[in-house]
Amino acid sequence: MGFSSIFTLTITSLFFSILLVNLVCIFFYQLSKSQPISILATILFLLNGGFGFLFFLRTFFLQPSFALFFNPPHKYTHMPEYLIQWANVIDSHIIPSRTFLFGFCIALIVVLIVHRILIQNRLGKHANLTLLFASVLYGILPIFHMHSFLAISFVFFFWFMLEFRNRKKDQAIRLFRWTLFGSISLILASVLYFQFLRDPSHQSYLRWFPGWYTNIYPFPIILFWIMNWTFTPFIATVEFFSHKRQHLHLIPFFVLFLLVNLFLFQPFIWDNTKFLVWISLGFSYLTATYFWTYFQKGLFWKVFVGIIFCITIFSGSLEVSRMLFSNADTRIMLDSTETSATNWIQKNTTSNAIILTSDHPYHPVPTRTGRRILMGYRGWLRTYGYDFAEIERDIEKMFETPNKSRPIFEKYNVSYIYVGNHELLEYQVDVATLKREFPIVYSDTEVTIYQRSE
Repeated sequence: MGFSSIFTLTITSLFFSILLVNLVCIFFYQLSKSQPISILATILFLLNGGFGFLFFLRTFFLQPSFALFFNPPHKYTHMPEYLIQWANVIDSHIIPSRTFLFGFCIALIVVLIVHRILIQNRLGKHANLTLLFASVLYGILPIFHMHSFLAISFVFFFWFMLEFRNRKKDQAIRLFRWTLFGSISLILASVLYFQFLRDPSHQSYLRWFPGWYTNIYPFPIILFWIMNWTFTPFIATVEFFSHKRQHLHLIPFFVLFLLVNLFLFQPFIWDNTKFLVWISLGFSYLTATYFWTYFQKGLFWKVFVGIIFCITIFSGSLEVSRMLFSNADTRIMLDSTETSATNWIQKNTTSNAIILTSDHPYHPVPTRTGRRILMGYRGWLRTYGYDFAEIERDIEKMFETPNKSRPIFEKYNVSYIYVGNHELLEYQVDVATLKREFPIVYSDTEVTIYQRSE
């Protein structure tokens, strides 16, 4: 349609960000039927944080200035040096991860439909068609965000078990709807998994790891969660057991929280936060319910709840303020020379061209051109279990000894060789031999592109 890549990225991210906030609020309203609770829970979910703000207050009292509130000097929800690892959801997931943004929205739509039709048994005119739509969305969810798929699958399993713990008059019809929903989703998800997502190394990353980060940095687990999440998990627990019958369908969020504290599900420890986002959804609702219940009891409770609420969202609010008003986290993804080079690639190479590059996670060629490269970012390949040792060695040889690597160029059918700052930092590129062996088709101050074949 002729839109620029910047416009396209910005407008889609903005749309899905607004959609996510609205879906979260609708989810909380569907659970509570209370507008105040849904608003409180949404704020708690989006402004999650721990006691990192204490470090901010220390800075503020040493150098009093209200400008600090609009330009916080640190990220106070993610301070690994103080074992604060459960970062604010906006900063750690919503803004940096488009796959999370898309996947979480899709998953929330599915959860809303399932809860309304299969749990609340609210059957509208097009209930079966709506459920079919939800099953298709659920089935394709692994393509967008596997962690969201696994999290809501866990929730649905518990909901299914809870639904049929007692006999009901319409049990056969309800079982049929659950079976129809589950079977369609399972077929779609299985096809996508075995076709595209199956771990090529067949490794299992599930690992016994009690205490999460406190497993490697000895620290009392309760204090760890207070530092990372203030009072939210504890208030949520109190609210759950105070009104257990009312909150039975939130049991899976507690079980998932227990599992996150006992196991690792991927090689990187921090990746457990992808499940914590879903746990936060349940805990934020319970905490908001507790707050609103006591807020209505009198002046003392209004003041008390107000103070606890402000403490709970203080660090998260500082994080959002830092993102809105500070330039501390702004960084150039592509500079003007890289943009010019990618413009040339888009205009002058075929869509099936294979380009030799480094594996930098924000490399301009895969980021902007749509052309194929030999190897993506090694951190992500390692996470998903790919064995890339051979191709890693071959790429190094092609950059460092190109005159001896003709068979390797042929092996991978390389069309172009891109040499920019990432390549020069990563490899000892033999620029002189590349110039002698391959014609230069593009060159500026920082990027040179050589053509091997097309």
